[in-house]
Amino acid sequence: MAKKQLARDYYSAPPYDVILRPQTLAGAWQRAFGRPAPLHVEIGMGLGHHLIGFAATHPDWSHVGLELKMHRIYTARHMALRQGIRNVRFVPGDALKALDTFADGEVDHLTMLFPDPWPEPLDAHKRLTAPSYIALYRRVLAPGGRMHFRTDDPDLFRYSMETFTQAGFDLTIHVPVARITTAFERRWLSEGRGIYGLDATKRRS
Repeated sequence: MAKKQLARDYYSAPPYDVILRPQTLAGAWQRAFGRPAPLHVEIGMGLGHHLIGFAATHPDWSHVGLELKMHRIYTARHMALRQGIRNVRFVPGDALKALDTFADGEVDHLTMLFPDPWPEPLDAHKRLTAPSYIALYRRVLAPGGRMHFRTDDPDLFRYSMETFTQAGFDLTIHVPVARITTAFERRWLSEGRGIYGLDATKRRS
């Protein structure tokens, strides 16, 4: 309860690395970091284990985590602070609405891990790799930019391969052996279950 209360306080007095109005930085995210650098955005970062680990291994990049729940941002932020990681910013609220505030071609790398598969056909439009969302990713990615996507659901993976391909992305189908895993992923792997992954690259022309 105390953690959630402290997280709520971020809305009234956000620290420097919690961005409540991302639209004010559209086309100028370098200002949030005080330096020019490639920009990585994680959609739905959860508790931030992957985001913080990725930021630690890519210190020359700038990283933004989008997450609906502020108490998760609170947890992730303090994880970063304990590790001395300062190249991360956090945006609370609906992740896709926040992503839509980025300027065309502003993002170099997107990450989306284990979204809800929405398995019923009538819910296909809710999948985060539905064509309308793919169009958003394509808009904000720079030419040559990539989106890394992982899922434990084979049907969602097949669907996603189709939607990325139809949108004109070049696909590399792989799950990197040397990768930062989430707690969910580690639990899934411990049960002997499969993980499916791809990199979708926006063509340069």
